[in-house]
Amino acid sequence: MPTLLPDRGGYELGGEVVEGFADRPELEDAQRARINRWAKRFGGAAEGPVQPVQPGTSGLDLNVDPLASGLIADRQELQALHLSGLLDELDEQQRSWLAHPQTHSDLGGARYPLSVGALAVLANSSEDQVRRWADSGVLPSFRVGVDRRFGRAGAARAMLLAAASKPEKAVLSAISRGQGRRIMLLLGAVVEDMLLREHGLTADESGEVAAALRAAADRLAPRSERPRRVAAKVAKPKKWTTLRVLPRDGTWVVMTPQNKRVGVGAKQNEAVKVARAKLRTSGGGELQVFGRKSVRKYPVPARASDKPTVVQGRVRSHRDATATG
Repeated sequence: MPTLLPDRGGYELGGEVVEGFADRPELEDAQRARINRWAKRFGGAAEGPVQPVQPGTSGLDLNVDPLASGLIADRQELQALHLSGLLDELDEQQRSWLAHPQTHSDLGGARYPLSVGALAVLANSSEDQVRRWADSGVLPSFRVGVDRRFGRAGAARAMLLAAASKPEKAVLSAISRGQGRRIMLLLGAVVEDMLLREHGLTADESGEVAAALRAAADRLAPRSERPRRVAAKVAKPKKWTTLRVLPRDGTWVVMTPQNKRVGVGAKQNEAVKVARAKLRTSGGGELQVFGRKSVRKYPVPARASDKPTVVQGRVRSHRDATATG
């Protein structure tokens, strides 16, 4: 039977990849019926008459019922897993169980779609874990009434997830919830570096792989992953009670008593202005100007708005006092 390509622009039949869904009279009626349904759903209706699906064929219409829709979606997902190479990560025993779950010693008579309990046994996991995977979107599933069911693609993923480490599961869960943009960006950077350093790819080749990962990251959750805008904090002026102006290497510098430079001026008066401004904004203090033979000391008052003024028994700022006249 033909299998739908992951991009839904054609199908594969007998090792041949066919673009589009044109009718092929040489195919069997069941095969032509399936191609016709794909043509109606994904564009490019099939040419020519198509016979009804014969009883016993696996052709299913998405509009029949939830079970049929779920099985078709599962079949497409399984094909994508096969093309991506993920199914190669399963061992021989797991592949056998995947194809025939009823051969499992604890699942006699089991058939697809599987229940939560049956999938937990097949994947050697717990029912709660299977539900969490499905709820997070990591594990594909569908509903039949109120019951959750899993097809072959779900079973394959559950086996792979059961063998994954906790950090791997956490990453997959974050990505499925749309919270993995940062992870994908970091992954792209690491993969690009590894391909360039260890696998002999050129910068352009490794850059293409990293660009594809970055493009995927941008499509994950552009809104929730945008950097949050945080209001810039206004730095409070430092409190100085004493500042010194000294000559250094042809300039004049403003220093604290601990010899930390906090300002500079080409001339002495420029450095004095800088020191005065700093002392005024920090509540006032003493300015010490060092000359060749002496040290001059000047008191520097605080800014007018910072001077406390007593009005009617309570302390108010100078600005408040002048406003009330």
